[in-house]
Amino acid sequence: MQGINIILRDVAAIVKYSICVTHYNNYPTVEASLNSILNQIDDNFEVIVIDNFSNDGSERILKNFSDQEKIRLIKRRCNRGEGREAAFQESTGQYIIANLDMDDVFLPLLTKLLRAYHSVAEGFLLLLVTDTNLWAQNVTIGPRSLIESLGGWRDLQYGEDWDLWSRAAAIGKYKYQVYTLAERWNPHPERAAALNKLKFRYFRYRDLLRLGREIFSAGDCVTGPSSVINAIAGGQKAAVNIDIMLGGNGRLPQDTGFSLSKPDEEALEKSPPRVEEKSVPLSKRKRGFAEVVLGLGRMQAMAEAGRCLRCDLEK
Repeated sequence: MQGINIILRDVAAIVKYSICVTHYNNYPTVEASLNSILNQIDDNFEVIVIDNFSNDGSERILKNFSDQEKIRLIKRRCNRGEGREAAFQESTGQYIIANLDMDDVFLPLLTKLLRAYHSVAEGFLLLLVTDTNLWAQNVTIGPRSLIESLGGWRDLQYGEDWDLWSRAAAIGKYKYQVYTLAERWNPHPERAAALNKLKFRYFRYRDLLRLGREIFSAGDCVTGPSSVINAIAGGQKAAVNIDIMLGGNGRLPQDTGFSLSKPDEEALEKSPPRVEEKSVPLSKRKRGFAEVVLGLGRMQAMAEAGRCLRCDLEK
């Protein structure tokens, strides 16, 4: 019996890569997604799928793949962070490939990608995104030993991957690269339903707050004093986050630009003078520490606003 156990451990050690998948109700894409992965891997890979008790028919498709011993299927009630950690704990590979989830269909680039990983990112946690504005893919690759040292994935429904990446970055073991591995991904139209949209916003907001993330912040409050360009870029990132939180896709409308006309110099010369603020006379300032500058009254403030807020671009 001891000899059999040794043989089984040796067989498990042969597996180099573990593809760890979480799944819930992806009937439209699950079969195509799994085939797109299985058609480009060999015996150096194993595929572990944690299914959160799907009930849309996709569970039958997963069982069919499991019966053919193409995947290891485990049914477990869990959120996304718990599911990713469960798949990791069930895996045996030296390297973990996470976020090849069943709502995406993947291009046959996995072998090429892994060669590149070992060449330029060995020992790091590598994140692959479609582009820096639309993080629709989030495939994560890293050595088992590193993920174990980081503590794995935590009990979070949203932000569980960001949490892991940030811990890797804190010890200098994080890299990311723009590399499109997904041929197409699920836009999740079900989130447009009123109740689903509300649940999505609530759980996302809750977990991002649990992680201590500044959800809608930008500009000097984040970076300190910086350039106008950096402030604009920060505002755009905040706008993307707000749009996603409200159920959008995070894509900002294309900048149409504007035309700048020469201001009317004669009109500028006729602009009213700046309104002078009232202040306490010098003779009374010696008697205490009351406020010296008294500010503007309502009518003065309106006059000043009308003077300084005229805009030659408003046409």
